[in-house]
Amino acid sequence: MKTKRGICAIIFSNDLFLILKRMGTWHGWEFVKGAIENGETDEEALKREVKEETGLDVKEFFRVEYQTIFNNKGTNISNEVFLVRLDSTPKINLEALEHPEHNDYKWASSEEVLSTLTWDEDRKAFQKALQLVQKLK
Repeated sequence: MKTKRGICAIIFSNDLFLILKRMGTWHGWEFVKGAIENGETDEEALKREVKEETGLDVKEFFRVEYQTIFNNKGTNISNEVFLVRLDSTPKINLEALEHPEHNDYKWASSEEVLSTLTWDEDRKAFQKALQLVQKLK
């Protein structure tokens, strides 16, 4: 079976986490995600995907020792999970993005994130990321 590699970015600031509401082929709440393009490193893909999906620049990030793996129409998707730390919780203008993939976002507490995310794999990745957040405090 074919496998594609990608990234998952869990963005946080001041004990709040960014979740986005997907529009398009499916609807639901998730983190920033995307494929690693040919010739890109994981870190380059992380910065590009966060910029494309939120307009934010990544300056500080940490690799979470976890991968999300799921099947999408016969292709396994393996995402490296990163924790991105911001200095503030900025407003995001999704409509200003060149190719918006989401139609809503929110900065949420960890409890709200766990109850709002659509996919179990995202919840598992988030729980691993929370362990890292505690170590960073």
